[in-house]
Amino acid sequence: MNKICGFLMILPIICFSQKGNKEETFLPADSTYINSVIFEPVEKKLSRITVKDNFIILNEISSVPIPYNETLETYVSKYANYGWLPKTYGLYEFYKPLFISKLREYGLPEDLAYLPIIESNLNARAGSHVGAKGLWQFMPGTGKQYDLFSDSSINLFYDPYLATDSACKYLKNLYRLLGDWNLVLSAYNWGEGRVLKLIKKHGTRNYWSLRPHMPKETQAYAPSFHAVKYLYNYYDLYYKNRVSFMYNWNDVSVLTVNTYIPLQQFAKDFNIEYGTVNFLNPHILGYDAPKNSFVYIVDRRKTKKK
Repeated sequence: MNKICGFLMILPIICFSQKGNKEETFLPADSTYINSVIFEPVEKKLSRITVKDNFIILNEISSVPIPYNETLETYVSKYANYGWLPKTYGLYEFYKPLFISKLREYGLPEDLAYLPIIESNLNARAGSHVGAKGLWQFMPGTGKQYDLFSDSSINLFYDPYLATDSACKYLKNLYRLLGDWNLVLSAYNWGEGRVLKLIKKHGTRNYWSLRPHMPKETQAYAPSFHAVKYLYNYYDLYYKNRVSFMYNWNDVSVLTVNTYIPLQQFAKDFNIEYGTVNFLNPHILGYDAPKNSFVYIVDRRKTKKK
């Protein structure tokens, strides 16, 4: 600890508190964690009536509802058979306090916490073939508008906290323009300019009326979001296993660094596994925290209170 103390200042990140079973520790990397979880779907198949009724009930309590349509059942069936969905459950439980805290800060619906599952499978280092990056898959131009940048040592598009803050600002602006959350979801995928042109052309803001005029990928976007939301809310009807980390984002603090320090040194001095330090800091592109940067760690002072 003494080797680092002269260079660091602990700045706690205050997030919404969440309780839950903590069955697993962090594993060295996102891909290792995903591959380690056994996919065990429940064999029982739900009737269409059950799915429909469950969707209607969920809509009544949802902060981002969608008028029921049989199309939604197709997407529920599709996603229920995807092996990666239960495998991301632990990642969702880890990031959920961060997502909920930021969504509340900006006065946004808490259901939007499911959006990065669709965008990145909750892989903070995710990158697409068109250049989108991070949990929220910001494109370079949009990210720059919302204070994200990258250089040879740091990529803030990969930073979970800052990218979530930027995503909330962007989503809030989209809602000001569009006034409907399902159109906001479509715009997040396709671009607000295109959705606004579609509204003007067809003279409606009804999502299901506009959906057939969107590209196939965008047509699938909002139903995919609602299917994932449905499956996470009715998780035990579809999957046998629940996996969670020993920690969640409530246990994380951020350290400011004014000189180059190896990430291995943080692991040693704070008694944290190196894999955990690496997992928490996807924005650091090398093995060292660069000068005038910041590092996320598990704060033992917080974990002792549990």
